[in-house]
Amino acid sequence: MARPKKSTSKEAFLPLFFGDFLGSTAEWDGEERALYLLLLGYQWTLGSIPADLKKLRKLADYDQGNFERWWPTVSEKFVPKGDDRLLNLRLEMHRAKTLELSQKNSQAGKKGAAAKWRKDGERHDKGMADAIRGDGDRHQSANGEPIANAKNQDGERHKSAITPRHPKNDGATDGNPSHPIPSHPILENPVDISPQIDREVADSLALAAPQNGRERKGSKGKTKPKRSIPDDFDLTPERQTYAETHLPDVDAAALMAIFRSTSKAKDWQYVDWDQHWQTLVRQWAPNSGHWSSGQYPRTGSNATSGRRLTRYEEMQEALKNA
Repeated sequence: MARPKKSTSKEAFLPLFFGDFLGSTAEWDGEERALYLLLLGYQWTLGSIPADLKKLRKLADYDQGNFERWWPTVSEKFVPKGDDRLLNLRLEMHRAKTLELSQKNSQAGKKGAAAKWRKDGERHDKGMADAIRGDGDRHQSANGEPIANAKNQDGERHKSAITPRHPKNDGATDGNPSHPIPSHPILENPVDISPQIDREVADSLALAAPQNGRERKGSKGKTKPKRSIPDDFDLTPERQTYAETHLPDVDAAALMAIFRSTSKAKDWQYVDWDQHWQTLVRQWAPNSGHWSSGQYPRTGSNATSGRRLTRYEEMQEALKNA
């Protein structure tokens, strides 16, 4: 006898309702439920299961003793189909419902796709027709003459529009006496501005090129040179006030001395040294999150108690103890 053909259905999952499954097998042993669920899976995949018990046991991969012990209970869920095959009727009802829903969804999808393509096709066809018609109108002269003649007429019109008025034309241009063109000083006295343009282009390229010790600043291309710390960068009242505002118990004079010596030793280059001073003051501030937070010289005899000394203070202590 020929082997049964596998089901050609495209259902990817077995619709298993565990409430119904457990309710219908409430008094079964666990092994009986396992065999029943396995055979339902084979029926969903193959379309049916063999009625011959030897073939069925081989399909389920059970040994003879266990299969003969559990099959009498499980067999109540299957009925003969014919051709020595068995099936579960409720599972086939789920298969029929699944196929019906699949066909409906497929038809709805095809209708939606057809409507979309029809709508898009009409829009694209209309757009193409308008584009072709528009190109034809643009390439045709007003009186319907060929395209070449239309181009010639356009060329003549553009040429006449920029032709300077001749004093003897009495306000009319050659080739178009009925439309006088007013005079313009630039047309009558042309000036060569190419050297000026060349200079402007050269200046713009020079500003755009990177330069050592210079920094671009502003939208108009103005630059300010970077420089070392000025010799007259001292502790002014404004700088001292800024430091004392951000740094409790700060020795502003000592801080400025550290700032100046470090800037010279490291050869720092900045455009705005006041801005750099304020930046470092904020970094030295307690709880700033910077690695140098709180590491600044303080005033008072107890300024260093309970905290780590700064490098400046360590140098002072070393000099005192020398």
